Amino acid sequence: MSVLAHILERQGLATTLVALVHHHAQGQKPPRALWVPYWYGRTFGAPDNQELQMRVLRGALDLLDRPAGPVLESFDVEPPATADPDGWVPPMNLEAVDESISNADLADRLERDVATLVPLHQDAVRADGWTLVGLSGRTLSQMSAIFASYLRQGPSDDIPKRERAHVIKYGSQDLTDAFGQTAVHLGGDAPFAIRRWYWTRSSFGLTMRRLAELLPGDQDAKTRLIAQGLFVPREWKL
Repeated sequence: MSVLAHILERQGLATTLVALVHHHAQGQKPPRALWVPYWYGRTFGAPDNQELQMRVLRGALDLLDRPAGPVLESFDVEPPATADPDGWVPPMNLEAVDESISNADLADRLERDVATLVPLHQDAVRADGWTLVGLSGRTLSQMSAIFASYLRQGPSDDIPKRERAHVIKYGSQDLTDAFGQTAVHLGGDAPFAIRRWYWTRSSFGLTMRRLAELLPGDQDAKTRLIAQGLFVPREWKL
């Protein structure tokens, strides 16, 4: 967006934008930008908070009164608290896993937990009318079997070698998105708490973290590339 703003300004069109990453805006120096301290996908604030969203929009539009700078202002209204990240638990029948669990036991837990998640996620999709799940081309149950196989014995013959990197990368994203959509549907708006529990206490997140350790030993070069941080957030790698 910052690059596009520079192009439009050179054509004589005044621009303003809302930035989510402060140091990116500092480096790219768009003509006018309002930085907000919000999550990705929530540039204008939390869902259904019309007052906050309008304040962000007006703040960005007010920058059009400024000459091209670059101008970078901060919108210092913190998002409303949604949940205690240390006390939040998923509103579904899933128990936390301990990091001492063996790979074999983790594989068993993963398959059981995915079986619990699938009908709840289907309910969430029906209620929401949309889903991000499906990039892998496999069902969640199929992906849990593939990931469990990796934990138990290494690469699965169920995936042709040419598809392995694609399926692992997007299967991980499918599982993450399914859990997040279901948790929001059942338990309300708590993005950081959901994300933290998923990566630190669920069988899903721990499986992804273990795979990030196992995949560098895969014989397939593309699969090894997946292990370099494409699907495990940096702060929660093992």
